[in-house]
Amino acid sequence: MSCCTVLNSARQRFLKWAVNFRESRQRPIAIMSEPKDNLRKELLLRQYERLAEDWRHLNTLAWQIPTATLTVTSIVFAVSYGYLVGLARIAMLALSLLFSISFIVLLVKTRFFMDVRSEFMKMLEENLGLKKYHCLQESP
Repeated sequence: MSCCTVLNSARQRFLKWAVNFRESRQRPIAIMSEPKDNLRKELLLRQYERLAEDWRHLNTLAWQIPTATLTVTSIVFAVSYGYLVGLARIAMLALSLLFSISFIVLLVKTRFFMDVRSEFMKMLEENLGLKKYHCLQESP
């Protein structure tokens, strides 16, 4: 089983859990007085704005991670093949491999957090009755 298959499987399990969690939390809301209802809507709207801001930040980070990985890896390769020989070259390339793998893990983690934010944004859109701007496509 490949690494991508395992990660995709974990992502699908989490999304199913989030949907089940959302459905278990949807209960009829008691009729509130007007001021409390407005306060609730305002708080949910602020939470939605914060989630959108977090999602945009994570999206920026998701685009910057591959760029940083490529830059560092190319510098390590240039130094390894330009100035080092033998065991020092192997050690530097192994360090580069470890660095690249850690950045892949960071990218997967960032994407996971983006999916969590997306799922919560969908729940808030439903609770607030907002127009559905944010769409999360679920794989079959």
